[in-house]
Amino acid sequence: MKYLITGSAGFIGSSLAVALLERNDEVLGIDNILPYQDIRLSHARLARCLAFERYQHSDIDIRNGQKLGALIQNWQPQVVIHLAARAGVRAAEQDPQSYIDTNIQGFFNIMEACRKTPVEALVYASSSSVYGGIERLPYHESMPIEHPLNLYAATKKANELLAYSYSHLHHLPTIGMRFFTVYGPWCRPDMALLHFALSIKNGKPIDLYNYGRHRRDFTYINDIIQGLLLIIDHWESKLEIGANGPYAIYNIGSGQPIPLAVYVSWLEQYLGYTAIKEQRPRRSCDMLATYADITAIHRDFGYQPQFSIEEGIRRFSVWFHDFYA
Repeated sequence: MKYLITGSAGFIGSSLAVALLERNDEVLGIDNILPYQDIRLSHARLARCLAFERYQHSDIDIRNGQKLGALIQNWQPQVVIHLAARAGVRAAEQDPQSYIDTNIQGFFNIMEACRKTPVEALVYASSSSVYGGIERLPYHESMPIEHPLNLYAATKKANELLAYSYSHLHHLPTIGMRFFTVYGPWCRPDMALLHFALSIKNGKPIDLYNYGRHRRDFTYINDIIQGLLLIIDHWESKLEIGANGPYAIYNIGSGQPIPLAVYVSWLEQYLGYTAIKEQRPRRSCDMLATYADITAIHRDFGYQPQFSIEEGIRRFSVWFHDFYA
């Protein structure tokens, strides 16, 4: 199989690329490695992919629709997995235009290229943040998502709406993945886990908003990749092709939310450092809790998380000590 992955030097993108390459699939990765992230970490992730002969790389910017379309037309992938995006809640408040340009214009460019080539299916990253102000837990895919609490969440909801329209109008099969707080080795520095680990190691305080009482459905990276592979391999037999076109949305989470304070305590334990904690009130852009109902993806694809949160943090800590030695 030939796959195209956007964001292939990113946390989830590089992990998925390696998993596909290890089973001898061909992968074309797209990532222009912008400097707002840790460049050394991004290049280290990319190096893992480049170690495989069946991996090709392009640094095309997904905001350039003409070049992106030509690349996909030339390479003719069977499935496109779109993971490139500007992520993070706080950064969206500081630079909203970049989120509109990348997450919405870039997503439109991907869909147009997939439509024109055409490809067999488009699998794309959404987020648990789309559930916004919903207080009823756990979150199920059928819930109305009318109240995003931040711009990042709004861009992800927009992606789902655009995908629906393309599935309906052009019969482009689209499958959106609502990821729930992914963590593990090779994660982004702006994610809580690596941000906390670096701060703890360097003796800097960490901010615990809502006094550490936020509850998150932390999902280990290997479980996310398991879910993606199941969908990539079996989507055709599960996707309903009805009047509204071939369209689906799935939660991918652990189904085991825990308080942020517990998450930090396990991180302290396995890193071997004590955190300096600054207790902060809740911010208006923060969700109080996330909790994935994973009934649908289990029913349709047999997805079952394998890693406890404590074990995931232990594995992350081993990688952290090695990479940042």
